Amino acid sequence: MKGEAKRGAGKRGRKVTLAEIAQEAGVSVGLVSSLLSGRSYVSGVSSGIRIGQGTSRRILETCRQMEYQADRVETYRLIYPERAPVGIAGIVQERFRMNRYHSLILDGVIARTTACSLKLSVLKYDPGTDYKAHPEALPKWVVSGEIDRFIFAGPPNRSLLEILVQEGADVVYASRDPEVDGVSVVVPDYAEAAAIALKYLHTLGHREIGLFGLPYFHGSYMARELLAGARQTLSELNLLERLYLDSPEAAVDSALDSLLEQIPLVSSVFAFDDLSAHVLLAAAMKRDLRIPEDLSIIGCNDEREAALLSPPLSTVHLPVFDIGGRCVDVLNGLAAERPGGTVGREVLPIYLVERASTRPR
Repeated sequence: MKGEAKRGAGKRGRKVTLAEIAQEAGVSVGLVSSLLSGRSYVSGVSSGIRIGQGTSRRILETCRQMEYQADRVETYRLIYPERAPVGIAGIVQERFRMNRYHSLILDGVIARTTACSLKLSVLKYDPGTDYKAHPEALPKWVVSGEIDRFIFAGPPNRSLLEILVQEGADVVYASRDPEVDGVSVVVPDYAEAAAIALKYLHTLGHREIGLFGLPYFHGSYMARELLAGARQTLSELNLLERLYLDSPEAAVDSALDSLLEQIPLVSSVFAFDDLSAHVLLAAAMKRDLRIPEDLSIIGCNDEREAALLSPPLSTVHLPVFDIGGRCVDVLNGLAAERPGGTVGREVLPIYLVERASTRPR
């Protein structure tokens, strides 16, 4: 078959031919040739030889077992869908690592794709462009079709996600749920993270607990989920909600002043992320407040720097690095299960990290 002459050495240590694949699979050479060249109904074209799904799966499984190597990219992806390149999409490619949260996701993806010997491309998109209304603005990596397996992190662009799903791409969203049909999701249990932090402070004897987050955090998926979990837990514990910096327009300094002026009425604070906790800790110490004697602080995420602060920050560990790796596994699972692959929402567990920034009331 033209374009398929190149063969790799199979498990038997010799070149694999289409005739050998046909014999092993118990079908004709014509069926094998038609399937691997894309000239069959099962391959999505409107004409050609009709091949049942069962027969198609048997041929492809035989190709995998015999380690058949194909020149055509389309054929290689058909046989080894789990080996197809992976793209991880952020807002701006060159600044992907500047986001502390996304950098951990990226590290997890890199580690897992490396372990699986997968090619990884870091891609960028505009979250504000309606790509359905303006298809001419579609990123080149979408138009080229060279990548059809994607991991997304950052603000979702619904039009872009819907286009990729319609084109048959496998899409997994890391750390948030964009609520788009056909997109798989891998997230930490944010609501449980808030519950763990507040219940921990409660067991330490704190009854006046503040909630704090920096402006950049306002309105994000993570902030909404954490706030919902915090409010539910406060209600269960019969505690009043004391929320600071609840709007993006609020000045950080005035919010910090408002919070810190409440001490000792407010004896502890749950910060929605470790960066917010760090800013609060530094502001408190500038005001000669002792941490944790005057104020206990617990963060969320367990970033690399949390253990290096003075005092080291108590926090809730979110498996952000693991999210990246798990997204790759989900993509590979979707590829291996075709046809009939499923999408879903996977929630990863979290746990408390107790350090010196908290103490009993």
